[in-house]
Amino acid sequence: MIRGYIRTDKNEHTRDDQMEELRAANCETFRVDEGISRRAFRKPELDRLMQEAVAGDVVVFCSLDRIAEYQRDIAEFFAKCQVLGVDVVVLREGLNTLENPGVFQVMAAFVGFARGLDDERRALAIEKAKRKQGRPSKLSEEQQLEAVEMKASGKTISQIAATFSVSRATIYSLLEPKTSKLDAFANIPRDELREIMFGKREQN
Repeated sequence: MIRGYIRTDKNEHTRDDQMEELRAANCETFRVDEGISRRAFRKPELDRLMQEAVAGDVVVFCSLDRIAEYQRDIAEFFAKCQVLGVDVVVLREGLNTLENPGVFQVMAAFVGFARGLDDERRALAIEKAKRKQGRPSKLSEEQQLEAVEMKASGKTISQIAATFSVSRATIYSLLEPKTSKLDAFANIPRDELREIMFGKREQN
């Protein structure tokens, strides 16, 4: 079965255009996420489409940004499809795993490379945190952990400062040394983040 996927965000009105392209590509069924940003971690209708898909199916998108914003997320989606035995066609970028299965290998290599970088960054961050001795913070360790998690998830400095009733300067002083590592801090367990920042794990 050829399954089409459409996503529009709040600033776009392209459902009809996407539907026309997907119908021209002989899609038999459609799933539509409306008002969903490409940055959204969850896309309910895309999740449902992947739950319905079976080996031998083809999933068709108008463009790569319909899948996700970041290259790693797109590559991981391709990797998931390969495991399921589902092919992927992206019309505007001309990607077609039916005609060129090598696309899967390229995406898998990218995922492995990205994960290796994450592991390296985490190891370096842990090593640096263990060596560093800083002045006492106005925030407790738990609050510092939460502040870093909030920033990594997209919260602004002002929002974080308001949450803990501290100045923006306090949050800047906490986060500024970690700015280049925030992507690596996203979606990791609290206990692992504690080890990165303070060089220790919570005692049970």
